[in-house]
Amino acid sequence: MPGVTWLSPTDQELTDDDWRAPELRTLGMLLCDSSGASTCLLILNGGTEPVEWTLPPPSTWSILVDTSGDRHGHDLTAIGTVRLPARSLMLLEGEPGLTSPRFGSPGPNYR
Repeated sequence: MPGVTWLSPTDQELTDDDWRAPELRTLGMLLCDSSGASTCLLILNGGTEPVEWTLPPPSTWSILVDTSGDRHGHDLTAIGTVRLPARSLMLLEGEPGLTSPRFGSPGPNYR
């Protein structure tokens, strides 16, 4: 069973207060297999403005899905932050073999 962590655009775990905030329009769902075989991040922006999203470890992410269409024909690798346009979602996959420190021991290649 993968571990799930709900995140804000600043890579902070959502608190109970965050969940109750009526202005909450962006959130992320970090899914991590404790074996390090798979780490995925689904980020959603239901707001009317783009959001800069700080990516959690691992440091390199592949963009699998981007509903905004902004990356058509562009680099599909993300490092550090990504710009999530208004009313869009993005699905990213972490570098294979790495685990998030949120779910136990980092893998041998964790940076």
